[in-house]
Amino acid sequence: MFRVLFLFLFLTKIFYCQNTESHSGDALVGIMPYYSYQFPLGTMGQIYTPTSNIGLNVFYKSQNNFTFGLQGSFLFGASLKDNSILGDMTTSYGYVLGT
Repeated sequence: MFRVLFLFLFLTKIFYCQNTESHSGDALVGIMPYYSYQFPLGTMGQIYTPTSNIGLNVFYKSQNNFTFGLQGSFLFGASLKDNSILGDMTTSYGYVLGT
């Protein structure tokens, strides 16, 4: 009974939040910077070190509701804990060549 009541209240809140105003004629430019920190787990955690990712996402929504966007990011932290996989492709500091 509690689950049904919770689901009913949750779904009515979602439907209530939908606005009846139409914003389809508005043009919009969005700029979204982002940062993420990634750390490997399990077997991958024994080989790779944590990395950081920083990027920018830019989009444009036209008056006809077409969306165009560009996204770019840069990955930091390309070092390995176990160099036996790549052999000659790594430096003495553990960095992968060409990254």
